[in-house]
Amino acid sequence: MAQDYNSIKNMKNLSTQNYWINIDKPYGYSSAKVVAIVKRITKAKKVGHAGTLDPLASGVLPIAVNKATKTSDYIMKAEKKYYFEITWKETRDTDDFEGKIIKTSNKTPKTSQIINILPYFMGKIAQIPSKFSAIRVNGKKSYELARQNKEFELQPREIQIRQINLIFNNKQKAGFEVICSKGTYIRSLNRDICERLGVCGYVSVLKRLKVGKFDIKNTISLDKLKNIINFSGVDDSIFNLRDVLDFMAEIALNDVLTFKIKNGQTIPIKSDLVANNQNDLVKIINNDEIIGLGKIFDNNLKSVTIFNNQ
Repeated sequence: MAQDYNSIKNMKNLSTQNYWINIDKPYGYSSAKVVAIVKRITKAKKVGHAGTLDPLASGVLPIAVNKATKTSDYIMKAEKKYYFEITWKETRDTDDFEGKIIKTSNKTPKTSQIINILPYFMGKIAQIPSKFSAIRVNGKKSYELARQNKEFELQPREIQIRQINLIFNNKQKAGFEVICSKGTYIRSLNRDICERLGVCGYVSVLKRLKVGKFDIKNTISLDKLKNIINFSGVDDSIFNLRDVLDFMAEIALNDVLTFKIKNGQTIPIKSDLVANNQNDLVKIINNDEIIGLGKIFDNNLKSVTIFNNQ
């Protein structure tokens, strides 16, 4: 993902720069804990993440540092890829291995049966989220209510599954890869697969492989992040804003227009980009560096976010 034009080539002063880190979240850590660790390591003023991973899950956790946090919403909307395993013969209340066993069965599905039902989960579908999720119900997180055995219902949500493949299957468990939209709950997908097959099962392994352009192949561990910052190293898992937002069109401004846009002025734009990007977000570039995001309307450009360094 890193580009030649503006990649972060040295790790000095990372406490003040605006960038993204592709962290490989370890099993057992909450996303909030990873954010706290990165903030301590980098000494940055502000750190956030794009897309929560449960403690039981591992894999890609994009971390935004300083004003990169203002772009988190655009990354969270990106398509995601997961690998997960279903262990057969038990149903658990949380639909994962941390839950209580609420049902058992010796029945296990044949590989052909699994392959035959997978098309039911392709495309746009309605999914009821797990009750053991962070969705708020009357101001409280649903998992808190579920742990208190409170009665409540969650409404179905539309999600999109672009691809789902069976990797292996045996009498003990099966492995799957899925490419899906924001808002997809893998534990709920497990639940629905098991219900359609008429078997018991729970998620025993969950690893996120991709979030948009953030790929598991380019992740960095927390320990390695600490080492490269302590020793002023360089790493391909750290990306600047221009790299991460390369799906957006960009408009280059001279110093005079940059001064105006930074001070909230709307400026007229003459560019081939204008016709195709009305009301779309674009990157604002000055001296080959991203300075913010703007919106084009009626052949004018207005800033939405400015990324001044700290």
